[in-house]
Amino acid sequence: MHLGDPVMMWNEWSKEIYNNRIPKSGDYPLAYPILGAITYLILDTYEIEFFARIVCVIYPLWMFIVYFRLKNLLPNHFLHLFFTFLFSLLLIFYIFRHYSLYIGYVDPILVYITFSLGYYFILIRNKKINFYDLLLLSLVIATPAVTKQTGILFTAITPLILFFFFIREKKEIQFSFYIKLIFLTFLFSATWYIYKIYGYYIESNESSNVRALISQVQGNNIFKLKRGLNYAFGPFYLIFLFLFLFSIKNFYSRIILFLLVIPYFLIWSLLFGNDNRNLAIAIPAMSYVLSIGLINFYDLIKNKINLRYTICLGSLFLIIVSFFAVNFVNNKRDRDYLIDKNIKKQMLRGNNLETNILIYKNLKKNINIKIYIDDYNFAFLPNVEKRIILIDCTKLETQLSNSLFLYSKNPKGICNDLTSEILSSNKNSYQIIFDNINHTMYKFN
Repeated sequence: MHLGDPVMMWNEWSKEIYNNRIPKSGDYPLAYPILGAITYLILDTYEIEFFARIVCVIYPLWMFIVYFRLKNLLPNHFLHLFFTFLFSLLLIFYIFRHYSLYIGYVDPILVYITFSLGYYFILIRNKKINFYDLLLLSLVIATPAVTKQTGILFTAITPLILFFFFIREKKEIQFSFYIKLIFLTFLFSATWYIYKIYGYYIESNESSNVRALISQVQGNNIFKLKRGLNYAFGPFYLIFLFLFLFSIKNFYSRIILFLLVIPYFLIWSLLFGNDNRNLAIAIPAMSYVLSIGLINFYDLIKNKINLRYTICLGSLFLIIVSFFAVNFVNNKRDRDYLIDKNIKKQMLRGNNLETNILIYKNLKKNINIKIYIDDYNFAFLPNVEKRIILIDCTKLETQLSNSLFLYSKNPKGICNDLTSEILSSNKNSYQIIFDNINHTMYKFN
């Protein structure tokens, strides 16, 4: 199975860094590719990719260690920790349910990073903060932004959240502390983006991935918000909204909800809602708010209804949720359903969505004709029945006879000089099927 984005993007950038080259990664920051490059430097080769990609699995597992550590630090908050961790696991399994085979995505790391932000706050809340604490805190806050673009909001808003939290804790911290914190956080996180902005607007040497992602999201705002809720929480999104509402009573939950969760969800759903992986970084924050909402709701009904009815109501609720959960999982994890959905995603994967669509259209239209390509990425497209073939530079003229040829303009494909020569010297032997920004398809007689 072709591994898609992890191999074609993150891992390739790690190899570029290993070879002392700054990769053309668009808006994407390079913290994770640098981490992969370090494993290649230790091994002294980039031919062994396992360790570079397995990091994405190792980091989320650290959440279990952090959870058990927090149980010792906060013995009186067991329920808050338990339900926060439970909701985190549920959302992780739901959002990444179709990505388990694609080891190498950076998004699971983002879940751990946000989880560790909360952990670090617990560690410093009752101690006098020195310069080294400030330095480490700045690095922790800056990490989301240098890991992926989706972390910029978290990095930008966290100092403000800490400001409100420290006031609540009556922690005596001078105003200069926040100035230093903001300055160091900006210094650690903004360097990459200043460099990229310079590349876009001064040298114009790269295009923006963010603009491309935003252009893919269609529909009115109501449609985008509802789709975002379905992507994030599935058919139970009304229950989650109900719990968010009940969490407002708690000060910490209220700050996180209004300063972090809601702004991030709105930005994600309205601008980047085509991929629920981008919601990963908000999972721990949402889980904490949901846990507070659940506990507040339970406290409310516990005071209104006697214990006997509370147990009956809880049991009924558990039965209903279990029924819907089993039914939902049964439908969503059906083997044929998963295979069909995965194939459809593979058909549209990559940086050339328009070209992919046109390839399938021409395969359907020309049933007995093969398509020769000069870009190996298209060889991984599913449901092509071995009709997409990478060209052989020694057999070009034979292969192009009575066939379709997909010519890559940007970036250039293999045998580029030879194919350009054939195209310029045999203009009467082919016709252009389609021509877009990166590719042209020719039909040879």
